[in-house]
Amino acid sequence: MNLGIVTPQLSHYGGSEVYLLECLRRWQDVIDVTLYTPLFRRDLMAEFDVGSRVKVVRLPGGRIGPDAFFYNTVVLPRVWEQMIGPHAGELGRLLWSAYARQADRRDRDRARQRRQAAARAAAALAPRASWVDWLRQKAAVGDAEALTALRRRKEATRSAAGLIWIEGSPNTTDPTFVLAHQGRRHAQHA
Repeated sequence: MNLGIVTPQLSHYGGSEVYLLECLRRWQDVIDVTLYTPLFRRDLMAEFDVGSRVKVVRLPGGRIGPDAFFYNTVVLPRVWEQMIGPHAGELGRLLWSAYARQADRRDRDRARQRRQAAARAAAALAPRASWVDWLRQKAAVGDAEALTALRRRKEATRSAAGLIWIEGSPNTTDPTFVLAHQGRRHAQHA
């Protein structure tokens, strides 16, 4: 049996590192062990009597800087997958592939959120004009159709504001009936 262990580092005395070193010390005589890690110290391993029977494969480390997120979440897992691939078998390949897809999805979601935020910021800087504002702009530069449409709209607004709709009337949707009825009401109150 050949056991592969992947760990981010094995270079200082942390709880998980000491536990792993103790396990390696016990397992090295029973099974073949391959340790995959980007950072390790041979003297620390020797201190715990972990010998040359444990094969150590140094993995590339992560990056720091503007491209670090993309490299560490998308590129690095794929590089590690190629290096660990023969050891991991089909299950390992599936797990690494799922991790890479998840990282790709997170990158796409973040890019979509940035685009949406930029679109909202641009919209806030230049708000869309309403239909009436657009008509006013056209009328201001001399567009006769826009001017006519604005006048008609103004008249329609005035007449609609003066209408009184009577509940239960047989023809309340007929504007002539409503206007005639409105005139009679005003005459009664005068």
